[in-house]
Amino acid sequence: MVTKTLSIVFVASEVDGLIKSGGLADVAKALPKSLKEQGHNVQIVMPAYKTIAGRDDAEIILTTQLEHWPHTAYQVRSLSIDGISVFAIESGDYFERAEMYAENNQAYADNGERFAFFSAATLDLLPKLLNKKPDIIHVNDWHTAHSLFIEKNAMRKMSFTIKPEVCYPFIMQCLKVFFITMKLLVCLNLSLILFQKRR
Repeated sequence: MVTKTLSIVFVASEVDGLIKSGGLADVAKALPKSLKEQGHNVQIVMPAYKTIAGRDDAEIILTTQLEHWPHTAYQVRSLSIDGISVFAIESGDYFERAEMYAENNQAYADNGERFAFFSAATLDLLPKLLNKKPDIIHVNDWHTAHSLFIEKNAMRKMSFTIKPEVCYPFIMQCLKVFFITMKLLVCLNLSLILFQKRR
C-alpha cells in the first residue's frame, strides 16, 4: 500500500493492447497497470494512430490547438486499457498512416516532426484536461524526448512544469532529433537577423 497517492502521466508512442511494435508497448501497458494497482492515479498519453481498433468510435474529449507556435490544431480521443484512461492525440495526417513509424522498411521522412508535435501536444493538453498538475510525467524513448526540450525552452508560461522521471535513451535517435532541432533554431535565428537588417 502506498503512503502517498501520486498523479502520474505516462507518455509513450505505443501501448500493448491498443497498438504494438516492440517492447516499449509492453512497458507502456505493464508499468501504468502496476502503478494503478498500487493506488496511484495514472493516465497514458499516446498518438491516435488510425490502425487502433475502435479509434474512430472513441469519444472526442478535446478539440483545440497548440497554444504556442505553430498553433497546430488537434483533438484528443478517450480510450482505455485495463481501466486506465488513455488520451489519444489526433492531428491532420501525422498518425493517419498505414504503420506507426515506417513502411517497406523505410522510416517516414517526417518522423522527427510527427513526434515533436506529439510531445508538444502532450504538454499542451495536460493543463486543459487535468484538474491539477501531475506529480510525474514519465516519458519514454526518443519519440517523447522532445517534451523535455519543449518544456524547458518553449513553454515556460505553462500552468505547470514537467518533472521527468525516466527517459529511455535511444542515443542515435536522440542525437538526430537534437541536431535537427538545432538546425531549425539556427535557421530561425538567421531569418530574424536578415529580417532585422532589411529593416
